[in-house]
Amino acid sequence: MNTKIKLQHYVPQFYLNNFVIRPQKNSIYCFDKSKSKYFVVSIKNIASESYFYDEPNEAEQGIEKALSKIESAFKPIHSKLLANEDLESLTEVDPISWTAYRLH
Repeated sequence: MNTKIKLQHYVPQFYLNNFVIRPQKNSIYCFDKSKSKYFVVSIKNIASESYFYDEPNEAEQGIEKALSKIESAFKPIHSKLLANEDLESLTEVDPISWTAYRLH
């Protein structure tokens, strides 16, 4: 079954997880500049829009799927960098793993 991805994040959720204030609800603070107020929101519902990357008349959602592959490839490298807090912790193999994720 080919289900379309409706809610598409322009900031990856794995990145937003670094700012979670309520782990059980995966919530973060969000600041509304126009109202000069902050509120708490789930990372599922922030930095995203319905069909954000979709092109008119494109059924395959190519951009969303390509970005998803890139995010999947980068997530373990990002986690390693955060855990070690040092670029030197990356090995030569880490960046090469990107070649395993073809965008086609």
